[in-house]
Amino acid sequence: MRSKLRIAAAMMILVGAARASADGVAVVELFTSEGCSSCPPADRVLAELNRAARDQHDSNTIALSWHVDYWDRLGWKDPYSSPENSQRQVEMARDANGGRVYTPQAIVNGRATLVGSRRQQLTETIATARSNDHVASLEVKADSPADGTVTVHWKLPDSVQERSFRVEVLLTEDQL
Repeated sequence: MRSKLRIAAAMMILVGAARASADGVAVVELFTSEGCSSCPPADRVLAELNRAARDQHDSNTIALSWHVDYWDRLGWKDPYSSPENSQRQVEMARDANGGRVYTPQAIVNGRATLVGSRRQQLTETIATARSNDHVASLEVKADSPADGTVTVHWKLPDSVQERSFRVEVLLTEDQL
């Protein structure tokens, strides 16, 4: 079960501040749809990223797939899509690139956006994200998976003025 549950430590969405953790975390969020003819190559790239991270025991690259519902109205209903995923994409794209939304759209650490099927560009963007100076560090650990307790610790450098943050913790499963 532990290998299937990845607490997105890492999710590094300390909204408004974080770029990467002290360990160089890169969170790749792919917005995709079964109704999008350009999405299968991006889905394969994301699956390969997940497989490589798992094989290399790399918990600092987290690849997530969000199925959007705006393709559903064109006739192919994606059973994994949801309006919440579409809304997440709109909000993230607004913060990352002024609001341009498309599929397959990859957003890395909430900042860099690119076409999700561009493997080389995505690999370079992940490497850059993992090497950037960080604004905040985040540690997430499950104290007792049986009762679902999760402890989150974060530290902001003195140079960062106090502000509000939102920490998102996601439980994900591999190889669905």
